[in-house]
Amino acid sequence: MAKESQNFTIISLFAIILAFTGYIVYNKLFKKIELESYDIPKAEIGRISPPEPLPLFNFTDENNKLINIEQYKGKVLIINFWATWCQPCVKELPQFDQMIEIFGEENMAIIPISIDSAVSLTRLKEFYQEHNINNLAIYRDLDLKAYAAVMSYGVPTTLIVDRDLNAHLKVSGYLNWEDPQIMNLLNSL
Repeated sequence: MAKESQNFTIISLFAIILAFTGYIVYNKLFKKIELESYDIPKAEIGRISPPEPLPLFNFTDENNKLINIEQYKGKVLIINFWATWCQPCVKELPQFDQMIEIFGEENMAIIPISIDSAVSLTRLKEFYQEHNINNLAIYRDLDLKAYAAVMSYGVPTTLIVDRDLNAHLKVSGYLNWEDPQIMNLLNSL
């Protein structure tokens, strides 16, 4: 009986040590990884040289009206593919919203195209309201054909396009659109 009690004590002590070690490992490793995963990585900016003609594609507005990208010829375009579940997208959209106030809509168009095919139009409107997005139109790419046409592989993906519908830059990931260098680039187009 004494031997069984001694074995129970050793097993209990071993279990406590194992649990304590697990707790330390979890707090030191996994919590750190969990916190770091919320950092938004910087964008990859690809200069398209020489500029290439933008593939022609369609998307819909909030009234389900089909829009062809050719309708925007004559304006500098910022075409942004985004999703409601994408944290970098959530950070960028308000910046695009402010850019409309800075640049106006006469010579530039910002076209945020949601790839949320399962999200209702009502939910997109609520999303805009929650994030104080007042100047951007709601556009959708329900069949993801526009997204595929520009060879996007993640969100956010943003294209900078000149007045003749030639793509100059492709940005994959989050970019601070309020950066003075970016503003100067847009002014140059």
